[in-house]
Amino acid sequence: MSAIDKMARSTVRIECFDGDRMSVGSSFYSVFPLRILGSVPVLITNRHVVEGFRNIRIVLSTASDPRQATPERCRVLEYDQLDEVVHFHSNPNIDLAAILLRPILDRNVDDGSTIYLHDISVHDFASEAIESQLRFVEDVLVVGYPQGQWDEKRNIPLFRRGITASPAMLDYNGESKFLIDCSVFPGSSGSPVFLYNFPAFVENGQVNFGERFALLGVVSSVMLHYIKGTVKEFDIPTAAAATSRMPSNLGVVIKVREILNLAEAVARNGLATQPNADLTSTFNRKSTHD
Repeated sequence: MSAIDKMARSTVRIECFDGDRMSVGSSFYSVFPLRILGSVPVLITNRHVVEGFRNIRIVLSTASDPRQATPERCRVLEYDQLDEVVHFHSNPNIDLAAILLRPILDRNVDDGSTIYLHDISVHDFASEAIESQLRFVEDVLVVGYPQGQWDEKRNIPLFRRGITASPAMLDYNGESKFLIDCSVFPGSSGSPVFLYNFPAFVENGQVNFGERFALLGVVSSVMLHYIKGTVKEFDIPTAAAATSRMPSNLGVVIKVREILNLAEAVARNGLATQPNADLTSTFNRKSTHD
């Protein structure tokens, strides 16, 4: 399977509800491998996407090939105890959360159906060795649901191409993040950001041909600038002036190492689940290194 297919089949749209409040964001599927407690299937997203919400809805596919996917071959999974299956990064300033997927599957997929979802494993996370080879400017792909948009019929996310605006191997302003030059809109929160090169890339000072990809981090926010302008008055009273905000095409990305820190926090809290027959019979987890 190509890296592009793995990216598409690991990204999941999230809808959260609480009364009249609603949040739409992006996430991606991963499995935290824990030495003693087993493994934890999770969706990685931003804290601000899920915090304060009680209900969640996600859509997963039962079609092994996206080209054969139809609305009838998708499963809508809903869960009304979101706060019980979410674990936040131990540092409240790190905008990351892990949603435990097993309880949601247990409640929604109990008929033997196979869910096709490919994980972005820790083997796909950008390692220190990969970071040491990065140039100041690299090509990246952002996969998610900008403005909530997606191919609803086939349950496929959207891809956006960009570059690193600050070096991904360095901490921007001393924090565990970097910037990308890419169009980032509401709904992109939680989108995975991948280093992606094809058909050639430079490594160890040499040109290599083929496909290279690695998870660099997770979109957290976008930088905005304010525009002041005059507003025409209508019958309904309005202010004489208003301030608008426009995206600067600079997205803020939390570095992948913080996902590993989140995994350690999950392990410390004992939120792991041993793999068993029930899980494998209802959830076809395709590892990216299979």
